[in-house]
Amino acid sequence: MTAKHFLAKQIALITMGAALLPVSVSAAESDADTWALEEIIVTAQKRQEGLQDIGQSVQAITAEGMDKAGLTDISRLELIGAGISYGTYGNDAKIAIRGTNSNNTYGDNASVVGLFVDGVYKPRASQQTRAFYDVERLEVLKGPQGTLYGRNTFGGAINLHTNRPDLEEQSGELEVTAARFGVVRTEGVLNIPVSDTFALRVAGLTERSDGWIENSAGKDLGIDDNVSLRVSALWQPSENLEVLARVSSAEEKGTFVGLFSTAGICRPVTANGLTDLYGEFLDCQNPRNGAGLSEVSYATQGFYDIEYDYVENGDLTEDNVTIEVNWDLDGMAFKSISSYTDFKMDAAGDIDYSGQPFSRGSATDYAESWTQEFTLVSTDDGALQWTAGMYFSHDETQYGYYQYSHTAHDNNRIQVPDDNGVLHTVQSGTPIVDTTTVYGSRYAEELRTETDVFGVFGQVEYSLTDEFRVIAGLRYNSEDKEAVGGSSNYSGLPDFEKFVTFVPPSPTAPLAGSPTDLYVFNYSSGVDRVFPEKKYTDTTWRFGLEYDINEEMMAYVSGSTGFLSGALSHNGNITDPQESESWELGLKSRFWDDRLQVNLAAYHTEYTNLLTSIQTEIPGGGVTTTSVNGGDIEADGFEIELLVLPIEGMQIAFNAAWVDAEYGKFGSSNPYQLQNGVVNNFVNLAGERAPFTPEFSFNLSALYDIELGDYGVLTPSIQVAYSDDYSNHGFNLPNTPGGVQDSYSKTDFRLTWISPEESFAIEAFIENIEDEEVTARSTTGGNDRLQTTPLYPQNYGLKLKYSF
Repeated sequence: MTAKHFLAKQIALITMGAALLPVSVSAAESDADTWALEEIIVTAQKRQEGLQDIGQSVQAITAEGMDKAGLTDISRLELIGAGISYGTYGNDAKIAIRGTNSNNTYGDNASVVGLFVDGVYKPRASQQTRAFYDVERLEVLKGPQGTLYGRNTFGGAINLHTNRPDLEEQSGELEVTAARFGVVRTEGVLNIPVSDTFALRVAGLTERSDGWIENSAGKDLGIDDNVSLRVSALWQPSENLEVLARVSSAEEKGTFVGLFSTAGICRPVTANGLTDLYGEFLDCQNPRNGAGLSEVSYATQGFYDIEYDYVENGDLTEDNVTIEVNWDLDGMAFKSISSYTDFKMDAAGDIDYSGQPFSRGSATDYAESWTQEFTLVSTDDGALQWTAGMYFSHDETQYGYYQYSHTAHDNNRIQVPDDNGVLHTVQSGTPIVDTTTVYGSRYAEELRTETDVFGVFGQVEYSLTDEFRVIAGLRYNSEDKEAVGGSSNYSGLPDFEKFVTFVPPSPTAPLAGSPTDLYVFNYSSGVDRVFPEKKYTDTTWRFGLEYDINEEMMAYVSGSTGFLSGALSHNGNITDPQESESWELGLKSRFWDDRLQVNLAAYHTEYTNLLTSIQTEIPGGGVTTTSVNGGDIEADGFEIELLVLPIEGMQIAFNAAWVDAEYGKFGSSNPYQLQNGVVNNFVNLAGERAPFTPEFSFNLSALYDIELGDYGVLTPSIQVAYSDDYSNHGFNLPNTPGGVQDSYSKTDFRLTWISPEESFAIEAFIENIEDEEVTARSTTGGNDRLQTTPLYPQNYGLKLKYSF
């Protein structure tokens, strides 16, 4: 069935009333006989507006909607709306929207989608997976957002807003969830109005689990050991002035789902065993050094099964202080957001990916950020509405990668010729010949970057008539980057005596843990260091027209641009910024006394100067990646959203996206030894579909409140997410086994009971009823290992909530 036929079928189903999106809609009574869809207030344009009044694609979900959808972290982002997908690689979030994706987020590279928590930008992709507790609402802005949000909103922006303290009454909530894999998640909230002008709100989260990747040789992966705390204070000395301070801290000490991946999968090879992009045969053995010859066969492992002898607990902390000042002036409102964040992540893991005691690797990601934003927005009812602001930030980041082997292996691999008679080493797993601790295969790299960002922006909206409005915006961005870094020379000597020094423990000491602890970088010396620096400037714009066809319907056209800052590398390489330009035509409408909502959007987006990666083999079997500008993508798409309340107590909605996204001029380095039997290091990807972008996807769900009188309310709900097949390899390389995610659907069912006074609730749930095995991302690593990371499997559990 083609995507168009499938879409036609689903629209037919909608007309019969059988589809729904898990967006917060409520049957709030406007009078005794009617009910209506809830109006969600968002701040997507730096001012409070109704979601249906914004002439651009924004999908929002309130705390109630998130609760009903089981949305407790960013990994279930696909439930917010079709056309959005989530992947992960190591601890980094990989978000894809409308044909663009966050392929490379290591080093100085950033996500294509900016994440903002209470207005504060998170510069590292590994920061995008937390803070999802005591949430007020979540907004997803589709398309470039360069004008109001600035850097690194190349493909879109996500706004997460947490709850503010309430001055009116004391309240609290305790929620406990017990789920599969020994998950126990506890979330607590206490709101305390200290006086008429001052209130405190304390929110905390703990999460423990046994892990969901089963390891036959050591600790399981995916173990949760997380604690988060947020204290908010609101001071409102007068009706037009308030100061809101938030202090938060998060700590994660469980086991990450692999350093860079979890399982390996079969890779394409020639008849004589050389890896070839177009190889006709499959090799399903682990090719890594020290992994043995046939001890680990990926073809016999389960989707969630591994065999790692070394699993290190992760070490992630994030502390934040944010102060927000809101001051209502005569005809305008002033906002100041000042923030400081200290983020540290150290992840270590088995990089021979086997039960053999051979090699270890680790990665660090540190970020210390200071941000300041000032905005002024008009608040009168005049024909001219405007927004103006300035933004400053200073980021100090450090990314590092470290590895070593601690036993000796037999590296006498066989050599065979390619089609031109050139000899190549067959990449096959090698056996360990001596288990005595001997530190070898040493490699380390680090990059420390300081980034100063300045932006000044403005946007105006002018009503030419009561029905017709024109919108224009402009932003100037300046970004200064200075870096210092480098890598070891891989000489094999005990002491490199240059930029990197390897410091092994004494011979009598036990085997060292994380490789991070064994390397010292001499930043005070100029030897073997690189000093890349670059000043980037960019001007982004937005233009829009909005026309109220009638009181129930608005048509709009919107154009916008975005950019993704260039990146500096540990080898001195510097890339240019990536740029995007998008045009969107849309319709927003509500009918049937606000019980039916129909939103349509069609868009064309061009992404230019995109980054690709050059992979260089590290002696000993590793791979280091360098980013270079590589080409472009054009994406055309159509999206539809319907929400309906057919009868009182029932909520129905549907959301679907069709995307045609293809590479234009684009290429990548060949991650394998050969291409069609000969050496060819360039892969031309022009015409290939963009990765992580299904041609067609949809969400549908439905719920019905069954009134039980004195016994409360019982609500059954169901939600389904469907996706066409798509490439989950970083560059959609052709003939990549396991690099294509087949089409799938995930169905969730929930049954919730709420007491008559709404103080107590019980929910039983099952997620991914089909138990679909979905791969988050695949890539090619050292020794040409094709490797993947899965998304969460089927889950089920019970949730209890008490409110007071």
